[in-house]
Amino acid sequence: MDKKIAIIAIVVVAIVVVGAFAVTMLGGDDDEKVVYWTPIGPNLQKEALIAGQIDGAITWEPFATDALLSGEATIYKWSNEIWEDHPCCVVAVDNSFLEENRDLTLRTLKAHIAATEWIINTIADPESENYTKMLQMGAEFSERSVEVVNGSVSNIVFTYNITESFEEWMRVITQKYIDLNLIEESVLGTRGYADVDDFVANYFNSSLLEEAMDIQPSTTVLNADNPVRLGYLVGDLHQFARVVANNDTLWGDGKDLFEVYGVATVTSEGGPYANGGAVMNAFAAGYVDIGYLGSPPAILNHLNGGVDITVIAQVNMVGSAIFVSEEITTLDDFNGKVIATPGISSIQHLMFLDYFTSNGFTVKAL
Repeated sequence: MDKKIAIIAIVVVAIVVVGAFAVTMLGGDDDEKVVYWTPIGPNLQKEALIAGQIDGAITWEPFATDALLSGEATIYKWSNEIWEDHPCCVVAVDNSFLEENRDLTLRTLKAHIAATEWIINTIADPESENYTKMLQMGAEFSERSVEVVNGSVSNIVFTYNITESFEEWMRVITQKYIDLNLIEESVLGTRGYADVDDFVANYFNSSLLEEAMDIQPSTTVLNADNPVRLGYLVGDLHQFARVVANNDTLWGDGKDLFEVYGVATVTSEGGPYANGGAVMNAFAAGYVDIGYLGSPPAILNHLNGGVDITVIAQVNMVGSAIFVSEEITTLDDFNGKVIATPGISSIQHLMFLDYFTSNGFTVKAL
């Protein structure tokens, strides 16, 4: 399929999904408990709360901690309290790029592994010089203070492995999409999968991680004239490994970590992106070779839109939250309130839907 046609198809699918969602969720009687939602980017949610446009939001770090430390919001629930030990962001690769550039994919993945390990080791030693550097990097990228970054990293579990627990969560998330009528179960067959188990077994590929472990640093950059195009989200510290790997002051010789492993990279056209759905649209348009995004948009837009990618690594677990105005302290206080989510294909939106519908609320688009 032509890439430009593909992105139009994704947008059409998204409109159909939102329409189906609205039709499904707008029912109910006068006695129902209702919570309204509206899409607002995480970097704008706190300001929307302060302006009185919303009553709360579900968001990723550092924007949850930023709202909390501002004194303008409280945390109603951390995501780990809603879905215990849930995965969040992943690394995905365009399948055509992988087929033609397997070595570059492996080298990019090795840099992701090394950056993640650096973050884990640095967090374990908060008195170190590297910890100070990490906070400064995070503050510059997220445009938030080092105090916000410091609080944020304690709420995120950084990892790269595709584990059995991760795969079980992917089965759970896929099934939740089906149960909420955001994915038709028949789509699995359309995409060539026998069932949810078969989808997870094939779409989430741990074998490249195993290969990447053996990659060694390179004396030369192998693709200087044709950099790998990286997609990632605006200010998202879940994807801190990408920030660390692109830093050119930590690794010597003025190289960033991707270059240490022989790979030149560049931010993809249109990036960084507002949410994972936008990354998937960019994949469909042919703008992204390797991308950092949430696992739910990777699932939703692959199955509904046929975006031809494979997930090859994990990025983080947990690290999101529902923050609210001070008048909301109990679940019943959400009745009639407006809560922002980053967008319909984000993990935060799915968690929002699951949490409130499971607790007897009707969810309505504002």
